[in-house]
Amino acid sequence: MKKLVSLFCGFLLILMSLLAACGSSTPCVDCGDTPSKGYQNNSSGEKEYYCSYCASDCAFCSNRATKHYTSGFGTIIFVCGECYAEIKDLNS
Repeated sequence: MKKLVSLFCGFLLILMSLLAACGSSTPCVDCGDTPSKGYQNNSSGEKEYYCSYCASDCAFCSNRATKHYTSGFGTIIFVCGECYAEIKDLNS
């Protein structure tokens, strides 16, 4: 019986660790899905949470988003490396 309880506790500990590593339970600000990941909004200074689906596509082209920035309107924008470089050049 003690062995069964120990195995169950070990399994529960591993399961909880895996769930914690998957992301936050805070809903995505765009669609409400979880798990999500927190991104720092440089305009408001607060963390905003986005799911992997909402943070995966570049806002300007069809490439995969690999970077993000806070726009002048105070929203987080997800972009690919190429579009990020163009935006960075425009703001320099």
